[in-house]
Amino acid sequence: MQKEHRRYFRYTVDLPLFVGTEKDSLMAARLMHVSADGLAVRSSRSVKLEARVNLRFDLPSIEPYRIEAKGEVVWADAEGRMGIKLSHMSAEPRRKYTEWLDVLHAQHEFRRLTEEAEALTG
Repeated sequence: MQKEHRRYFRYTVDLPLFVGTEKDSLMAARLMHVSADGLAVRSSRSVKLEARVNLRFDLPSIEPYRIEAKGEVVWADAEGRMGIKLSHMSAEPRRKYTEWLDVLHAQHEFRRLTEEAEALTG
């Protein structure tokens, strides 16, 4: 159940990231939401639908870990926001990314349970 929840649930984050197509150099952007299968990104310009993109971002930690991956743009809007489906990530970065999602899930559940407890006692 937790694995299925992580696959579809989008965790809100705000991290710097670099994204670019094979033809274009990487441009600075912001990572807005993450899930097991993809990312929502905001940049100064959008990329064409179905474009293959290169991604680079650091997982937040005491010892940050650099993720380099490839994805495919599945939606984009005129404001520079786009949804990117992760299509390739090597084994070690995938493991680190999954561990990070586990942490985000635990934080989300802690906040949810705390809010429920406060509602019952409040």
